[in-house]
Amino acid sequence: KTKTRTWLPENIHQVTLSRGQRAYRKHPDQPHDIYLGFEYDDAEVQFSRLMPPIKNASGHAELNGNTFTAATDHGVIQADQGGLIDISGSSIVIPDTTQKPTPAKVNLVTDSTVTAALSLLNRDPINLMTKADRPVDLADGRVKARGTLDLLLKKKLLAEEVRFNVSADMSNVTSDKLVPQRILRATHLDLEASNDLLKISGRGQIGQVGFDAVYEDDLRVENKGKSRVYGVAEL
Repeated sequence: KTKTRTWLPENIHQVTLSRGQRAYRKHPDQPHDIYLGFEYDDAEVQFSRLMPPIKNASGHAELNGNTFTAATDHGVIQADQGGLIDISGSSIVIPDTTQKPTPAKVNLVTDSTVTAALSLLNRDPINLMTKADRPVDLADGRVKARGTLDLLLKKKLLAEEVRFNVSADMSNVTSDKLVPQRILRATHLDLEASNDLLKISGRGQIGQVGFDAVYEDDLRVENKGKSRVYGVAEL
């Protein structure tokens, strides 16, 4: 478990540990079975190189055979723009610590400003908003999001080695950048983002005109910059 022993000191920068458990079993003619578990508080944890470190974190982690899991019950990260992101409930799972390069899944649960969430998704190598040719401060408002990042634990991570899928509920949204020279307002909008598509949908107002519409931006390299809006305007 050399890789796991390396991951712990490299990615858990400060921590208070408690309730440690460990077990070892070895049956004749069978591989050994190892379990290690602990709870952590007041931690600074780097779940992924794609994310800023999680601060004031508390949660639990375990190594069960070849599977390593670290879950955060409470914690925040400082986005590059837009303030703090609450990531309570997020986790990272490494299904097989013996595999090289090592695949991992980050399960994200976030609560933040819209700008902070889009800023997080615009970090290398995902660059969601850069690919969409849109600013990270596309809109003001709050957003609660859930999603997954599938990636490899390696230093030089390429864009094609990361797959992400995020769904979000945006509330009390205002924007003067989605529609040029117009103010968009919406009580609630849905956002979906993946490697190939950015989609925002819902009801709201542009100036005094009501709408029920869908905005889509194709993020594939061959279609960069191609977007469309379709729906109904209440004239």
